[in-house]
Amino acid sequence: MSDLSVKRHGLGYCIMRGDEKISGTFASGDCAEMAVDRKRRKEALIDLPCITCGTHFGSEGAHNRMCDDCRANEGEHAGAYTLVRSRPLAVTS
Repeated sequence: MSDLSVKRHGLGYCIMRGDEKISGTFASGDCAEMAVDRKRRKEALIDLPCITCGTHFGSEGAHNRMCDDCRANEGEHAGAYTLVRSRPLAVTS
């Protein structure tokens, strides 16, 4: 994990990596903390291929397998794919 922190800077707050300032100034500590969270999520992205088009993109993990372009176009292709079950449904009597 990165060593990001929020420090007071002048009249606002900034993001620091060690002793280096890596952001502009934020009006509040809460805004700076939200920016740190976004930055940490972005740094944690994994390079995975899209399951639809194969293009590599920054994925958040196994739950995020479609690139932004395919996800945006998903509604246009609704019903175009068939769900194939890997095992039969259980029969209850």
